[in-house]
Amino acid sequence: MGQLTQEARLRFRNARRDLKYDRINAALDEATQAYASFQLSGDLDGMAECVRIVSHALGRQGLRKQAVQMATEELEKFREKNQKRAEALMLVTLAEIKLNANQKESREEACHLANQARLAFTNLKDRKMEGESCLASGNALLKCGAFDFALEAFQQARPIFKSLQQVSLEGRALHGLACCHAAGGLYTRAVEQAKEACKCFETSQSSIFQTAVLEAISSWYVECGELQLARSFAEQSLAMAQEASSPRREASALRSLVKVYILQGDANSVLGNCLDAVSRYRDMNAREAESIALAALVECSIASQGSLDRSLQAATDACIAFREMGDAHQEMHMCCTMARLCLEHQQLDQAESHARTALQLARGLDDRLGHGEALGLLAQAFMTKDDGSEKALVLLKKEQVVCQDAKDQLGEALCSLSLAHVYMELSKPKEVLASADAASRLFRSIGDKMGELSALQITADVHARAMRYAEMSSALEKALTLAEALGDVVTEASLNISLAQAQMGLLEVSSMQPKSDTFQMQGALAAKAAKRAVALARRQQRSDLIISALCALSQTQFLVGEKQAARSAAKAAASLAKGQPLTEATALVLAANSCIAMGKTDAAKEAASNALYLFEEVKDYVGQDLAKATLDAIDNPVSAVSISGKMRLVRKRKTSVNAEALRQKVRNVVSEIVGMDALMDDTPLMQSGLTSQSAVLLRNALSNEIPGPSLPFTLMFDYPSITDLSAFFVESAGGEEEEVEEWVEDTSAAGARKAQARSGPSPDELRKQVRDVVAEIVGMDDLVDDTPLMQAGLTSQSAVLLRNSLSKELPGASLPFTMMFDYPSINALTEFFVARSGPQVDMDMIEDEDEGAPMMRSSLDPQVTQRQVRQIVEDIVGMDDFADDAALMQHGITSHNAVLLRDALSKEFQGPNMPHTLIFDYPSVLDLTEYIMVRAQK
Repeated sequence: MGQLTQEARLRFRNARRDLKYDRINAALDEATQAYASFQLSGDLDGMAECVRIVSHALGRQGLRKQAVQMATEELEKFREKNQKRAEALMLVTLAEIKLNANQKESREEACHLANQARLAFTNLKDRKMEGESCLASGNALLKCGAFDFALEAFQQARPIFKSLQQVSLEGRALHGLACCHAAGGLYTRAVEQAKEACKCFETSQSSIFQTAVLEAISSWYVECGELQLARSFAEQSLAMAQEASSPRREASALRSLVKVYILQGDANSVLGNCLDAVSRYRDMNAREAESIALAALVECSIASQGSLDRSLQAATDACIAFREMGDAHQEMHMCCTMARLCLEHQQLDQAESHARTALQLARGLDDRLGHGEALGLLAQAFMTKDDGSEKALVLLKKEQVVCQDAKDQLGEALCSLSLAHVYMELSKPKEVLASADAASRLFRSIGDKMGELSALQITADVHARAMRYAEMSSALEKALTLAEALGDVVTEASLNISLAQAQMGLLEVSSMQPKSDTFQMQGALAAKAAKRAVALARRQQRSDLIISALCALSQTQFLVGEKQAARSAAKAAASLAKGQPLTEATALVLAANSCIAMGKTDAAKEAASNALYLFEEVKDYVGQDLAKATLDAIDNPVSAVSISGKMRLVRKRKTSVNAEALRQKVRNVVSEIVGMDALMDDTPLMQSGLTSQSAVLLRNALSNEIPGPSLPFTLMFDYPSITDLSAFFVESAGGEEEEVEEWVEDTSAAGARKAQARSGPSPDELRKQVRDVVAEIVGMDDLVDDTPLMQAGLTSQSAVLLRNSLSKELPGASLPFTMMFDYPSINALTEFFVARSGPQVDMDMIEDEDEGAPMMRSSLDPQVTQRQVRQIVEDIVGMDDFADDAALMQHGITSHNAVLLRDALSKEFQGPNMPHTLIFDYPSVLDLTEYIMVRAQK
C-alpha cells in the first residue's frame, strides 16, 4: 500500500508540473491515474488534490461547467464523510474556477467560497492553504472591482508565504498587490511591486509566473503612454514564454506585444508573427493558444488596414475557437469587432447580424459593458441605413420594454443610456436629458456607480452645449463623487477639468464685476478644480490630461487676474505638448493672452506667431482666426476721445526710417547665409540655395542684426526675396513711435453734416453694425439686443475676436479686454459707441449731392441662385448624386469642407457676413438658397 501511495504522489507531482506548463492532456492523464491510486489507498486528501488539478485542466480547455460539476460532486462526497481538509480543498477549487467566469454572480460566489475555505484552513491550522485561499479571495475581489478588500487579502497572504519560505507563492501575492495598485491608477507603485514579484519567481525558477508579471508591467506602461518600455517588457515576456514552452502564455505575451506595435503605428511588423503563431498552435492542437493568437491577428490585421475578407475570416475563426473553449466573453467581443468592421465598410446587414449575436451573448453573460456596446453597435447599424434613426429608436424602446417586463433594471438602464446616445446624434437635447436621467435613476437603484457616472457625464455634456453652466456643474459634482468612490483617477481628473470650465462659464455669463469678492471667490473655486485636475493627471502620468488640466488652470487664473500664474501654466502646457501641433498652439494662444494682459507685447507676439504657424500646419482655420485675432490685439493699439461734437482720434505711428540702409543690412545677412554676393533683390531666395534649415539661420541672423518685433517662423514664405524682406522691416521695424491726433470739426453746414454722418452715425446704424459683427463671431443672427452675449455662445476666447472686429469695423474706439463684463450685450456695446461717436445727425435730413436717386436693392433669381449654390456644393464635396433637400453632412461635408463652403458662398454672393455655423443652420442646398435670398434683401 505504501508503494501505491508513493506512485500516486509521483503522478500527482507530474500532473501539477504538466498543468503549470500548459500540457493539459498530460496533466489530465497523470491526475486521473493519481486519483485512482489515492482512492485505492483511501487517501481522501490526495483525491481532493487530484480533483483540483483535473478541474483546473478542464477549465483551461474551456470546460468550466464540467469542472464546476466535478468539484461540486466531490465536495458533497467529502462533506458526507466529514473530511474537513478535502472539503476545504474543494471550496478553494470552486472559488478558483468561478473567479475566472464572466458572470458577476459567479465572481461574487467565488469570493464567498474563498472566505469559507480560508476559515476552514485556519481552523485546520494549514497555513499554506490558508494563504492560497487568501490568494483566491484577493483575485475574486479584484475581478469584482473591490480593490481595497482585494489589497487586504493579498497583504494577509504575503506574510504567511514569507514565514513558510514559499517564495513562488509570495511572488503571486506580490503580483496581486501590484494589480490592486494598478487598478487604482498607482502605476509606479504597481511596477515596483511587480518587479519584486519577478525576483521571487526568478529565485524559485517559476518562469511561467514571471512571464505573466512581465506582461502585466507592459500593459501598465501602455496605460502610462510609455510605449517603448511597454514594448521592452512585452518582448521579455514573449521570449521567456517561448523558452518555457508554454503556448498559452506565449500567445498571451504575443497579443500584448501586438497591442504595443499597433499603438506605435507599426502593426505590419508583427502581422507575420501572428500568422505564424496561429499556424503553429493549430498544428499543436493548442486550442486556447490558437484562440488568443487569432484575436491578436484580428487586431493586427485591422490596424494594418488589411483586406476586410482576411480580417473577417480571422475574426470568424477566433469566434469558433472561443465558442469551443466555452469563452463566451471573448466570443462576444469578437462579434462586436466584426460588427464594427462591417459598419466601417458599409456592410450594414452583416453588421446588424454580428451585433445581434453579440447582444444575445451579452445577455447570457449579464455583461453590462458588453450589453451596452452591442446595443450601441446595433443601433448604429440601423442609423446608418436610410430612415434608420427611427428603427434604432424602435429597437431600443422595444428592448427597454422587454427589460421592464423581465424586471431587468440593469438592461433597462443600459437601454436608456443607449437611447440618450441616439438622441444626442439626432440633436434632441430634451430627449437626451430625459433618457440620461432615467438611466441615472435606474443605475442608482441597483448600486451601479459606473453606469450612473456614464449617465451623469451625458447630462453634463448636454448642459454644456446649451451653456447651462449651473446645471452642468451640478451634474459634474455628482459624477465626481462617484468617480472618487470607484477610484477612477483618470475620470476624476477629466471631470475636474470640465468642472473648472463650467465654473468659468458661470462667471462669464454672470453680471458680477471682475473685482468683486463674489467673482473672485467663484474664480478661486474654478482654479481649485483645475489644480486638482493637474495633480490627479500628474499622479497618473497622463501627459494628455496634464496638458488639458494646465490649459484649464491657465484660463481660470487669467480670469481672476493672476496673469503671471496663468502664463506659467500655459507655458508648461505648451512645453509638454511639443509634437502635438494643435494642442501646443492652443496653449500658446493662452500664453499670448496672458502676456498681453501683462504688457509683454514681444513675448505675446512670439507666442501668438508660433501658434499661428502650428494652426496653419494642421489646417485648423478656427485656430488660425484665433491666433490672428490675438496678433491684431497686439498690433492695433487704437484709442479715441469724443468731446462735444468733435472726434479726436489718437493713433500711434512710427517715424520714418532709412529704407536703403535697411535693404543693405538685409542684403548683407542674406549673402552671408546663402553664400552668394551676386543676388538680385527680387529673386526668390529659395531658388538661390536657401533651404529650410538655412531659413531658420537667416531668421535668427536677421533678428540679431535688426532689432525689433519677434520675426514669424514663416518669414521666408511670407517674404521670399530681399525686396520683400526689406519692405517688411521698413514697415514694422523702424523709427520711434509717436502719437498723431486727428480731429473731425464742424467747418461748414454740408461738410459738417457729412463728417458727422461718417464719424457719428445714428444709434440705429451703430446698433446694426454692432449686431452684424456680433452675429458673425457668435454665429447667430437672431439675437435679442439685451441678451448677455455670454449666454449666446461668446466665450473668453471669441471675446478677443469680437473686440478686434469691432475695433476695425468702428475705428476710433478702443475696447478693453474686460469687454465681456463691462459691455455684456448688444445694447451695452451700442451705448458705448454712441457715447463716443459725437452728435447724431438724422441721415434722412442730409441731401446727397452726388446722387439724386435712391439706391436700388439688389435682387436674385431663386432658380439661378439654387443652381449656383448646388454647383459650389458639388465642387466642394466632389459628388453630384444628392437631392437639394438632403442634409449635406451626410454627403461628405466635413468641418473642414464646411469652412471652404462658407468662404466660396461668401465670395459668390456679396452681402452681410455669413455665420460660422452656416452648414448647421442651413444643412441642405434648399436651406442655403433660402438663406442667401433672405440675406440679399438686407
